Amino acid sequence: MSKNKNLKTFLIIIISVAFVSVCVVLAIFLINNFKTKPDQVQNIQEPEILENVSTSPDEVTGEDADDLQDSEEDEVKQNDNREEKLGTDQERLLNMFGYPDTFIVLFDEGNNNKRFDSWAYLDIEACFLFEDGIYSKFSEYVPQASADGNYSLKPQQFYYGMSPSDVNTLMDESGIESIEELTDLKILTFGNGELICVFNPDDTLIIANKNIMTVE
Repeated sequence: MSKNKNLKTFLIIIISVAFVSVCVVLAIFLINNFKTKPDQVQNIQEPEILENVSTSPDEVTGEDADDLQDSEEDEVKQNDNREEKLGTDQERLLNMFGYPDTFIVLFDEGNNNKRFDSWAYLDIEACFLFEDGIYSKFSEYVPQASADGNYSLKPQQFYYGMSPSDVNTLMDESGIESIEELTDLKILTFGNGELICVFNPDDTLIIANKNIMTVE
């Protein structure tokens, strides 16, 4: 029994290390090569999304303008619950579609820890990219599996400066810890890969990836 458990743990670690490499490449792709494909989206139209989600500083007035200014000027983005403060565009998307089925949060340490969010929705087959909470780009998203999972997570629960201990506390369990051989980065894996977090050598969160799990 113990041998089978150790084998399962070993396999999870191997899969996690392989997957995080894909995750890093995907995150870089999202930042540098995110392509808009409005004509390929079947269930929604991009102009409608842009009208409701995208916010230009030149177009907002009143309360929205104040909220946007606060978002841009707020250097400490965590609220009292240690969650990232959502941008106005992100809040509008939440009002439209709710929280994403899967997401990636990436902190670009080479660019003043700029935050990139990729939010994907299965029902509408769409993915939205945000830069520091501001809507950036839109793309078709075709899921390869049905949604399933054990964790109800929100993108704003992950913030720069978060440690492995902070993530374990958030998850109310200890993730499986491993080290990526090529980069020596620490990896925490939860739920057989449902959540994968990557940390820099100072144990600071740089990637959080909430994945879609296959329904058997």
